[in-house]
Amino acid sequence: RDHLTEDEMTQIAIYLSWGGKLREAETELRALLRKNPANTRARTQLARVLLWSGNQEGVNNALTEAETILKKLPADQDALYIKAEGLRFKGETDRAIAIYNSLLVRSDDFDTRIGLSYAYLEKGDIGQARMTSLPLRPVFPYQKQDFEKLSRELEKASMPPPKIATVSQADGLKAE
Repeated sequence: RDHLTEDEMTQIAIYLSWGGKLREAETELRALLRKNPANTRARTQLARVLLWSGNQEGVNNALTEAETILKKLPADQDALYIKAEGLRFKGETDRAIAIYNSLLVRSDDFDTRIGLSYAYLEKGDIGQARMTSLPLRPVFPYQKQDFEKLSRELEKASMPPPKIATVSQADGLKAE
């Protein structure tokens, strides 16, 4: 490790996170940030890793890291995206939608657009979720999986609720 540059160690931590080794990546990224708190690339990846942890504490910590970046770089697209995702995961869909939309004005991006689609879906606006998802074109395998999952969620949300027999209707049923 001592012979690797800060950039090389950051890249290794990124690869670890992409490989699903989130704890190891977090450990490496925190060590890098202890040495150089101004390493925006490491801080951004740490925020992603914390977000990917899938728990509320991780989401809250990811938002804190994103805000740290945004204090210095208010237009940082990665930090804004992480903030939008974190807000969506916390159920603050209106705030997330505003950020996603501001990002899409700058650049149409698969991850931002799918996040916006999910935010509309979670808000109960199935039509807007569907419209937002129309331009999605997966390029990478993870995007294809995310797109297929969103498509299933949209289909499920569009289905009418199942009919449930009332007690009086059930009394009229015959056992065979």
